[in-house]
Amino acid sequence: MCADGKTLFAFDLPELPIRKTVLNSIHRDLNGKMVPFAGWEMPVQYDAGIFAEHIAVRTSAGLFDVSHMGVFEIKGKDAESFLNMVLSNDVSKLKNGQAQYNYILNVDGYGLDDSFLYRFTEDWFMLVVNAANAEIDFAWLEAVLSGKYIIDKDNPEKSFSGEVEFRNLRDAGDDSLIDIAFQGPKSRDVLLKIAEDADAVNSVDMSNIAKTKLAGIPVVLTGTGYTGENIGFEIYVHPDNACELWKAILETGKDDGVLPVGLGARDSLRVEAGFPLFGHELEGPDKISITDAGYGFAVKYDVPFFVGKAPYQERNEPRKRKIIRLHGKGKRSLREGHILIDDEGNKMGQVTSFAFLDEDKNFIVLALVDFGCKIPISSVVRGYRASEVDDKKGVDERKVVELTMMSRFAKDEEKEIWLELYKK
Repeated sequence: MCADGKTLFAFDLPELPIRKTVLNSIHRDLNGKMVPFAGWEMPVQYDAGIFAEHIAVRTSAGLFDVSHMGVFEIKGKDAESFLNMVLSNDVSKLKNGQAQYNYILNVDGYGLDDSFLYRFTEDWFMLVVNAANAEIDFAWLEAVLSGKYIIDKDNPEKSFSGEVEFRNLRDAGDDSLIDIAFQGPKSRDVLLKIAEDADAVNSVDMSNIAKTKLAGIPVVLTGTGYTGENIGFEIYVHPDNACELWKAILETGKDDGVLPVGLGARDSLRVEAGFPLFGHELEGPDKISITDAGYGFAVKYDVPFFVGKAPYQERNEPRKRKIIRLHGKGKRSLREGHILIDDEGNKMGQVTSFAFLDEDKNFIVLALVDFGCKIPISSVVRGYRASEVDDKKGVDERKVVELTMMSRFAKDEEKEIWLELYKK
């Protein structure tokens, strides 16, 4: 405790029962295979299977229940100042009707969560966070607003002072909002069939938002998503209307090949695109920073102050590590914790995520390597099906898997190949 009575923030995640989203009964009606995930009961796949769901998103569109995500509202004349204090990006550059990727740091410069911020007006924002971190995120933001906790170890007296209204939109009465994602090349065409205002739907791209109605239901329509598709939406809707909207989208898109999509394909899609998952390519046991993950643009050092800025900068300058993306094929695949080795059998990286993409056993691996590791695109990299090489026995060639180096993220040329590849 410092002289003015402030303490360091600490949070013990309460033991909560497994929760169910408002779409739970629909998932069961669709024979969704339900599993616990981030404190929620969620569908991992439906009858079509993970590969079919993956293909639907790449060739048509897929509908995802992401209503377990945390959705917060920040309003008030000092909302921008507050957000610039607790987020790593420059909120002042965000125009009305736009979205911005962000990182939430603690006082030691380590990530609490990655998030998306949406700006409705000059003093009205919506912040969307990961389901697994929603409780700590909310508690942390409340703690900063209270002024009772240290937010800068070098200046313990520093605190936020201003007028801000902060609430969780999961339970906000008539104003409540939850998230449904609709991703894929035909997603816009399907929404246009049920849209009240075609111009509003057509105006939404990867960086902006619109308020409109779909199937007569008020929604906040955004162009963000987690699949790598250039066309896709996240749809924020009142919980009471979520089931009706879900059914309307599936029914309207049925002839176009639209499918409901579970957690399995959600993961394979984001791995194929190269997107990080908090706890895997962000923080987690290896303490991977958002800069390591390839999203350094979301940390703006020219902002005068945000929580964790100085220790984060010290942690990442010079940059020490990076995430890479590799392709493989066959049953002998790699899993999280397996390693990459050089020609002499020395460890040169560690797998952070893996996903099969199709029945032909094509797979993608994301791995953490030293920043100075130079691997040309299309070159062969040796994966090793173990967490280390036995010093006494050396490399067991039966455990070696050949991988091909890819660009860090899927580029447009690759996405064009997806469409043709998955249509076969």
